[in-house]
Amino acid sequence: MIDIYTYELNGQPNLIENRIRNAMSKRHSVLDLQSAKKHLYLNSEGKSFLGNESDNKLYGTRLRGMPLNLMPKLIFKLSKEFEYKQIKIRLSILSFLIVVMLTGMILHSVYSYIQDTVLIFDYKVISILLLAYIMLIILEINITKKLIFKVVNDK
Repeated sequence: MIDIYTYELNGQPNLIENRIRNAMSKRHSVLDLQSAKKHLYLNSEGKSFLGNESDNKLYGTRLRGMPLNLMPKLIFKLSKEFEYKQIKIRLSILSFLIVVMLTGMILHSVYSYIQDTVLIFDYKVISILLLAYIMLIILEINITKKLIFKVVNDK
């Protein structure tokens, strides 16, 4: 979990919630199934996130264009229970499946190497791909956090 700190709330407890809602284009379907690229035109209207909300939670993902569309997709959650001051970030289903698939390929390659059978995948190449993908995930987390902090702390 990541805590959000604002410089000045001006006695408004719902300021974080309001600022994030104003920067979010709301959708009614699950964000894992939504393409943030299709909604990029909303960014010109001051929207930074594609979002969905339930009774007590806000879900969002960052709007991004073509070169950044290849980055792993993250979905963040803000809960009313914590007064929208804590963010939980997770991978989308597709990004999670890519990590699981690459990890499974590495495990299969290492097992085949130990058993001295035919290698289907080269574990060195797959390891480099997984490491690069994890670095992209870390970069996307930092970009998303900075954008959320910018929206929340914008005066």
